[in-house]
Amino acid sequence: MRMTLRRRLILVYSTVFSIILIILGSVVTFYNANLAEQDSYAYCERIVTSNILLMDRYFDQLQTIAGIIAKDRDVIRAVNYRNSAEVIDYSVELYNQRRVNDRFQQLDLLSIITNANIIGANNTSLYHYGMSPVMDFDFGACAWFNSFLVSRERGALFTHFHDTEYLLNSKVERTVSLITPIQSMEQYTVGAMSYLMCDFDLDSILARNTEQSHVLTAIYYESEQVIFPGGEILSEQQKQLFMDRLESGAESFRVPARGRGENTYLVLSRYSDVSGWRIIGLVMMNDNHTTVFIFTAVLILVTIATAVVFAGVLSKSVLLPLNQLVNKYREIGEGNFQVTFDQTGMVELDQIVLTSQHMVESISQLTRDIENEQKKLAKEQIKTLQHQINPHFLNNTLQSIKALAVCGDMKSVSSIATLLGKVLSYSVYNPYDTVDLQLELSYVRDYIQIQNIRFNDLINYEIDCAEAYSDMGIPKLMIQPIVENAFEHGFQNREPMTITLCVFESGGALLIRIRDNGTGMEHNAVEILNAKLSRNESPDDSDSVGLLNVNRRIKNMHGTDYGLSVEGLDKGLSVTICLPYNKGGNVHE
Repeated sequence: MRMTLRRRLILVYSTVFSIILIILGSVVTFYNANLAEQDSYAYCERIVTSNILLMDRYFDQLQTIAGIIAKDRDVIRAVNYRNSAEVIDYSVELYNQRRVNDRFQQLDLLSIITNANIIGANNTSLYHYGMSPVMDFDFGACAWFNSFLVSRERGALFTHFHDTEYLLNSKVERTVSLITPIQSMEQYTVGAMSYLMCDFDLDSILARNTEQSHVLTAIYYESEQVIFPGGEILSEQQKQLFMDRLESGAESFRVPARGRGENTYLVLSRYSDVSGWRIIGLVMMNDNHTTVFIFTAVLILVTIATAVVFAGVLSKSVLLPLNQLVNKYREIGEGNFQVTFDQTGMVELDQIVLTSQHMVESISQLTRDIENEQKKLAKEQIKTLQHQINPHFLNNTLQSIKALAVCGDMKSVSSIATLLGKVLSYSVYNPYDTVDLQLELSYVRDYIQIQNIRFNDLINYEIDCAEAYSDMGIPKLMIQPIVENAFEHGFQNREPMTITLCVFESGGALLIRIRDNGTGMEHNAVEILNAKLSRNESPDDSDSVGLLNVNRRIKNMHGTDYGLSVEGLDKGLSVTICLPYNKGGNVHE
């Protein structure tokens, strides 16, 4: 709905103050209804739930890394060898140990892992990580390990707390392990399976969660006591109520303070989908005074944030459209007529926007019309300049054919006539402005061969072009005028001359460099020519009409970053053509 600027300001300010009053009234009503405690309960529940999810993440990371090691081909190959070999080849075993130890290094990613053992089909340790195991210790004789074998499935399983008598010099009396089957496609019987057993420090995980979230995390087994990091925190009366509620299957409940010095705890319990354990979180509840203080502080912060947000909305809805309109006019003043004006929804500003948009579109259309006319004129001029070169070359070639015919050299007449036919076919009948680089180079070879027939093979030439550049699209008749320039100005003394053509990539551009060891140019003349090329001057009656023509064609097609540059040599001249490097290859226009 469109409205005036005055009405919009009135509406926005009224809305801001109304919202602030509504928030304050709602907060007072909420507090008087004694809902502060319920809000605190919900807040604590979110913290405990997120803490339980974090606990599961530790278990999932441990299970993932153990699964990666258990499924590793090198580990499976080493375990299969130990299980099946009657006599151990220690050269093979040494290699297997190195490979397994490399895989064990992945356990360093989790600081909670204390030891790891690969238990073979004979229930003894084949490879270990961390503390060394007792030699030939029989894990099958341990009740906790047999309990796992009875209840195992195809996946991994977390054990309960168990003794660590299988470790040499072990100072750890009890630990928890993750046992992961190591399966192979070559093993089909249950008895032949091996296992990766990773011992980890559960107490450190519980303590770490407690430190990070200020929520006490514990583990409950149906057959054992609750495991608290750092010892018991509940009184005997609280502990009895705590255990009764857990055994009844309650997922969330309170453990109130029963005596002086005790704290009230909020308890939430969830089953871990990863470990299968029942994870418990305990949060100490604050007293009412602390809760009121926190609630008041949060209320103040919310009120301030609300005022800031609505102040920003007000600035955006009123001042921002005006600033944007000013910036659009600034861009137009700098010559950018591609700007677009957005509707603001305000009557006054929208009238200015519509008028401005119509003005910009009219100017842009007029500019495009002028540019199109200029492009057409430039294209016609370029075609005219292009055809000014060909008749001169054709006349010289026909004169050479006449001279050869008079001398009776019919073989040379036949060769030069054939080459001339190819040259005319390419330059006249090829309809494309852009051709493959290899086609342009073939045309240059034919041109040089015609000149060699005319001048008794005094011209040597070398063309270095990698296969990767052969199908690059370049402007037609771009290289030949430069080679012709070398003939006209570098071959004046009719002494043997070498022309070298090299194609390469540099800085995201395709460079074609034509060098000759002919007469060359003076230093001042080279500087003047480069200045003309840089300014993209139109060809005139100067001696460099061919170079200026090619340079103008390239800049009109690809922009001012590309074109020709000239370098004077000790003997001869070097001309470099710079084109965009288009990996797409041949594009005909």
